[in-house]
Amino acid sequence: MMSHFNYQEAEEKVIPIAALTELHGQDWFIKARVTDKSGIREYHNARGPGRLGSVTLVDQQQGAIRATFFNEGVSAYFEGLQPGEVYYFGHGRVKTAQKKWTSLPHDYEISFDQTASVNPVSWNDTKAAEIPTSAASNFTTLKDVSEREPGSVIDLVAIIRDCGICQTMSKKAGGSIDKRTIQICDNTTDQSFDLTLWETQASSFNGTVGSSIVTKNARIGKFRDAIQLTSGNTIEMNAACGKQLEEWWHCGGKDLVFQHQGSSAIPRRVTRVGLDQVEIQQLGKKPTAADFIDIRCTICAVSDRNQTYSACSYKDGDKFCHKKLTTLEGADGSSGRCAIHNETTPVERYITSMKIGDHTSHVFATTFDKEAVELFGMQASQLAANPSLLKDIKERVEWKPCLMGLRVKEDTFEGQSRIKYIVSRAKVLETPTELKQDCISMLRDIERYHTKARGIH
Repeated sequence: MMSHFNYQEAEEKVIPIAALTELHGQDWFIKARVTDKSGIREYHNARGPGRLGSVTLVDQQQGAIRATFFNEGVSAYFEGLQPGEVYYFGHGRVKTAQKKWTSLPHDYEISFDQTASVNPVSWNDTKAAEIPTSAASNFTTLKDVSEREPGSVIDLVAIIRDCGICQTMSKKAGGSIDKRTIQICDNTTDQSFDLTLWETQASSFNGTVGSSIVTKNARIGKFRDAIQLTSGNTIEMNAACGKQLEEWWHCGGKDLVFQHQGSSAIPRRVTRVGLDQVEIQQLGKKPTAADFIDIRCTICAVSDRNQTYSACSYKDGDKFCHKKLTTLEGADGSSGRCAIHNETTPVERYITSMKIGDHTSHVFATTFDKEAVELFGMQASQLAANPSLLKDIKERVEWKPCLMGLRVKEDTFEGQSRIKYIVSRAKVLETPTELKQDCISMLRDIERYHTKARGIH
């Protein structure tokens, strides 16, 4: 960004975003606010490796356009851009918009490299406050998703029905990438869809069931005849535009039965069942993916040993290592080192075994850090520092009614196959209101069961 920028000259050359076309060449400026900002993506093509990052720019006239920074332009300008701030942008190349990458209605987009001019507005520029803080959205409902062509790019606001799990996938070019598939629904259709998140969106995802999610420039795809949605550059939880959907969910939407449109390769969720149905329905036996079930159970016992472990505290951006530290040779057992990052500073995390049961069966399930913190009401570091707190945890959760989501998958170890149960969410029913709502849900399940048995549609 220039240290001696001529604000008056730039202001005289400012044109509205809506009027920007290829005919303007590069002798122009726009004065715009940065709204959506992507991460930095690396790519390889015939000319070699490169980097890019994109933003949405909005001006005072509410025009919006996509701008992409390439290679040296990424380090020179893109990395320093702050979402919500206003800048003068100039010396970019205007070209026809690639609609497969943006849902904005503008016919053009901008490319910037190291020759660009990007400068923040003056500190006393009062007109900058008049520029909108976001581009106008034209949200597509899930009812209309089925009517759109594969490859279409849309803006979505929906309710999270299932948070999925973060998986680390191997890349063909080497290395790995994080992936999470969540399930979403809205009040326009009885179908629910999978939305796939990648990289930091997957690893740092903090959404909960029943909260709203907004993603712009989401892509529609198809896999094995099932619609697949991939998130756009940014996702936002509990945005103002999702409040109406959140009210719908909490006022009855969560009790509706949805027809899931996910692929058979995506983890399947079974509605509330008894634990005996895992064996009866042969759940968790698919080689490609796990199954997910909802149960109402009782936590019979929390394991008395090995509730926590010392994990690697190494952090790369928003991603933590969290691998178990291995004991150093000759150490007393309290010291360890990460085999990958050579890190010796630990952070305590949960990996706790519990015996759970319902009226049909009993099983052992494992709960990891995020779910355990919510369930136990304390951090793993607190329990590791004071093991006597285990008594408080037991009093909090044992022999209490609990709503639980389980990931069910067959695992083979030393030639022996068994079903592993991983807790994906858990909520102890404590208040009269929570117990009442659960009873209402069970009565509706019973009603749906009898309706289906009578053949009534």
